[in-house]
Amino acid sequence: MFGLTVKHAAFMFALIYGAGFLVLSIHHGQFGIDTTEPLKPKVFSAGLLFVVLAGVPCIAMARLAALFGPRMRMPTVTVVDSRLMGYIRLSWVLDFWWIALWLRIGAALLFTGTEFLPRYPGWLFYILATVLSAVASHIWKLNRRPLLSTFINFGFAVIGIVIVSRYMSRLFLVQVIWFYLAGLVFLWIHYLWNSPLSETYDWERRNGFAILGLVLFFALFLYGNIRSVYGGGAPIRIDIVFNRPTSFSASTAATGFLVDQDSHGYYIIHRQEEKEAHFISREAVAEIVFHGETYENPH
Repeated sequence: MFGLTVKHAAFMFALIYGAGFLVLSIHHGQFGIDTTEPLKPKVFSAGLLFVVLAGVPCIAMARLAALFGPRMRMPTVTVVDSRLMGYIRLSWVLDFWWIALWLRIGAALLFTGTEFLPRYPGWLFYILATVLSAVASHIWKLNRRPLLSTFINFGFAVIGIVIVSRYMSRLFLVQVIWFYLAGLVFLWIHYLWNSPLSETYDWERRNGFAILGLVLFFALFLYGNIRSVYGGGAPIRIDIVFNRPTSFSASTAATGFLVDQDSHGYYIIHRQEEKEAHFISREAVAEIVFHGETYENPH
C-alpha cells in the first residue's frame, strides 16, 4: 500500500509540475519571454490550477454519465437498448453545456472581472430555458423518443450558447468553453478506454493530443485571466521608480503591470491588454509599489 501511495504521489507531482511548466512557458511566450525558471513556485501553482480546473469538469461529466455515485432515474442512466448508446452519449454532450456554465459561475472568484450571471434579460431567458428543458426531458424521454429528445436537447444547447455569447463578455464565453471542452475530453478518453483502440498505440496518441490541446487552451485563454492571489497569471498594477531611464520609460517614475519576475529582474507591460513585455533588471529598480489586483471589467 505504501509503495502504491508513493507511486501515485510521484505521478501527481510530475503531472502538476509538467503541466505547470508548459502552461507558464506558453503564457510567457505570448509576451516574448523565452525563459522560465524551472523551480519557481509559480510553476507548481500554474500546474495545480490546471489540474483542478480540468479535474472538476471531468468529475462533473463522470457524474452525468453515472460512472460513480448514486444512479438516479434519468434516461441517460437507466438501462436502455444498446442501440441507443449513440443518442445517450450525444445527450451527455449537449446537456453538459449547462453544467459547464454553472461550473464557470461557481468559479467566478478565481477570474478577473466581476461577471456572475448574464445581463438582463439574459438571466430571465436562462431561467426560462432551464424550466422548459426540465419539462421537455420529463415529457419526451430518451428511451421512448430518442430522435425527438435529442433534437430538443440540441435546441436548448444552442439557446444556452446564444445566451452566454449575447449577454456575457467574450472572456466569460471562453471560460465556459474551457469547462465544456474539459468535460468532452474526459468523455472522449473514457470512450477510447472502453474501445478496442485502448490496446493500440493509436489510443495513446489520440489521448496525448487531446490533453496537450487542453494545456494549450488553458495557457492561452485562461491562465492570464486568473487572479494572481490564487496563483494565476493576471498582471498586477504597479508604480515603479527607476534608478535610470529604461526601455519601459524615459522617466524615472512610471505606472505599469507586472507580468512576472525572476531572480534577475521584472517583466512589465504598459497596459493589461499589451503583449510586449519589457525586462527591467533589479539593479535598475529603486522602488516598486504593488497595488494588488486592479482589473478592468471585460467587454
